[in-house]
Amino acid sequence: MGENFSAAQSLFDEENYQASINILRQILSADITSINALMLISRCMLSSNRDNEASRYLEKALLIQPENHEAMVFLGEIFQKANDIESAKRYYEKALSINENNLQALLALADIESMLENKKKSIILLKQAAEIASNNANIWYKLANNYIEQRRLIEAEYCSMKANNLNQNLSEYHNQLGKIRYLKGDRYSAINSFEKALDIEPRFIPAKMWLNMFYSSSVPAWHIPMMNDLKRNNAYMEAINKAVKNDMVVLEIGTGSGLLSMMAVDAGASKVITCEVETTIAQVAEKVIFENGFSDDIKVVNKKSTELVIGKDMPTKADLVLSEILSSEFVGEGIIPTITDANTRLIRKNGKMIPESGEILISLLPNSLKAREDILVENMCGYDLSDFNSLTQTKISRILKEEPSFSSSIETAFTFNFYDKGTLAEQERIFDIEVFKNSTYLGFITWLKLNLYENISFENEPSKLVSGWVNPVYLFEKPLSASAGQKVRVKANLKRDSAWFEFIELL
Repeated sequence: MGENFSAAQSLFDEENYQASINILRQILSADITSINALMLISRCMLSSNRDNEASRYLEKALLIQPENHEAMVFLGEIFQKANDIESAKRYYEKALSINENNLQALLALADIESMLENKKKSIILLKQAAEIASNNANIWYKLANNYIEQRRLIEAEYCSMKANNLNQNLSEYHNQLGKIRYLKGDRYSAINSFEKALDIEPRFIPAKMWLNMFYSSSVPAWHIPMMNDLKRNNAYMEAINKAVKNDMVVLEIGTGSGLLSMMAVDAGASKVITCEVETTIAQVAEKVIFENGFSDDIKVVNKKSTELVIGKDMPTKADLVLSEILSSEFVGEGIIPTITDANTRLIRKNGKMIPESGEILISLLPNSLKAREDILVENMCGYDLSDFNSLTQTKISRILKEEPSFSSSIETAFTFNFYDKGTLAEQERIFDIEVFKNSTYLGFITWLKLNLYENISFENEPSKLVSGWVNPVYLFEKPLSASAGQKVRVKANLKRDSAWFEFIELL
């Protein structure tokens, strides 16, 4: 029997799981109490994604050996894969009660606690795991992530540096250290970490996003062109007048000047609560609201919407939620977590939203003299300056100097339904943009299309040049020449707070 088990173990090590299972079944037919055979056949089943069969063998093992913590961990993994988190957690905890140094159980339970937002419990478990396996870089990486979530940046930096010292070859480790240093205000050290991440993996999107955040400045002046965007304001007013009914409680997320709140009162709302996280903006909005005679009807709360308390900041849940916190790339101002929270906590059942849905549209930006002027440098006064382009941002947002004449298909990159949390999740897509005529292209250009309410919509299509929202452009490494009928393949990434579009190939 010993020789048979050794043969089964060798076949398992070679990933020949079915052959190993055949031998182990023969062993178990002779001795159903063989713990070694039961555990190995369970591992074969797990490796073959035959979880139900693995469960049966593991349960037999526990009947024979009730203190078998390894079997408990395997059962925990099976339940976790099936999204039965409570059962998985119970098995991991039982395994640790028998052997407090079971590394698999510690790490799995730490992941569950982190997922359940129990960061302190996750940290305790990971610290215990680090004492057992101090050379495991992934443990330090996970510890750093938990500390980041708690804004304990000193501890986070220490753990992230440990992970990087143990493994210098993972982009996500360098990116994590860069993020921590960025949040601490050590911006130039952060850049160094992000660049190391990109040296390892040139297409590593998170590092590109953080670098872009560093190079792009946050200019408050964008509020003014947004407020002066008459077409957009009229579209919002039309939607508000259609959606608001008498005696409605309305919540506006992101006060700005208070314009939408005042529109809601004039449309018949009985009470409007508007929240604004920036103290200076909230104070000025209160003054604007007072000067326009709306102080009795509009309450300005200097908080994030995610911090609002029903019964304190708001009398009741809202009948209607207004928001205009979209950036030019749609998701750059926290729209996804904000709307998800509003759906969960702040709106009545069957309540309404403005906007109700939206899309990110994308096409190719044709080459032209005026387009190049703002995004590329070439020859100037007889000198070739093109190497300077290597220092410019890959992603830029500009008000175009001319209306582009599109000669390629317009595609919907991402679609958002503000009533459906599932459409607000992080995602990645690969799709093609078709070229209609022989031309040269500078990059991708994106814009927004919003369904504000029912049939009322607004779109900042770049060929119209009318919106306060500018159009993000994602530059190619060099201008791309393409022929009619060819397709440009795009990799689109939607993150919690940003979007990114990457050229893959010309087909």
